[in-house]
Amino acid sequence: MTAFCHGMGTASSVMGVSDALKPHGVFIQAHEPAGSAAIRGGERGTFLIQGWTGFVMPHWYSEKVDHVEPIDDDEALEMTRRLALEDGVFAGISTGANVVGAHRLSERLGPDAVVVTLAVDTGFKYMSVSPYADA
Repeated sequence: MTAFCHGMGTASSVMGVSDALKPHGVFIQAHEPAGSAAIRGGERGTFLIQGWTGFVMPHWYSEKVDHVEPIDDDEALEMTRRLALEDGVFAGISTGANVVGAHRLSERLGPDAVVVTLAVDTGFKYMSVSPYADA
């Protein structure tokens, strides 16, 4: 199976990719912050993943997505650190969250799956916040 997964700010990226790939049988997974999982029916709350909104966006159409995965701040921060230290990918927390979601999706779909996500940002504008300010 081929799949695409991505976090949501305005949801425009996920909706656009879904329009292009879902007709070709690609599984689409959206990510939202676990601390504000409004799309999955939870309450709005606080979270650390910059660029994500944590509410139901006006561009959101649930029928375009096969699954919504909540991503916890701590997991996103840890993956962001790992990406920088182990893989040399200097990115923001939303990229770490996308990779967490991609790993989970890959585990669910099995070893023959192809899972794609995006590294959406450089880490330079996050130097004064966690995880980089903590280093």
